[in-house]
Amino acid sequence: MKFTHYMGTLGAALMLSAMAAPVAMAHGSMKPQHHGKVQMSGETVVELVATAKGVDVYITEEDEPLVAAGYTAKLTITAAGQKKEVPLVAMAGNRLTAVGAKIPAGAKTVVALTNKASGDRIFVVFPGK
Repeated sequence: MKFTHYMGTLGAALMLSAMAAPVAMAHGSMKPQHHGKVQMSGETVVELVATAKGVDVYITEEDEPLVAAGYTAKLTITAAGQKKEVPLVAMAGNRLTAVGAKIPAGAKTVVALTNKASGDRIFVVFPGK
């Protein structure tokens, strides 16, 4: 009788602890900060923004801006069967830009980032629609 009561209490305690376990959540906001499209790769959040002058890309990690000068980067834009690579130039803060670049409606866009210090690569796909 005591053993059965102990096992029942232990089972209930295990169920309660499992229910109280924290839910895994992404580290960083997926809400656009510059009115663009947002995707995540690992812990890195990338926002792609079409502007009147070209395309801007903003990079953050855990809601903290990454220094754009620490990366080499390029856009690969695929539309109507044509693929075009455009270099992104580091600007102030966490912004990279491709002056004159245009992303046609429905184009698939890939942002490729390479960390200059570590050589780590990050690829983020913005699917065409």
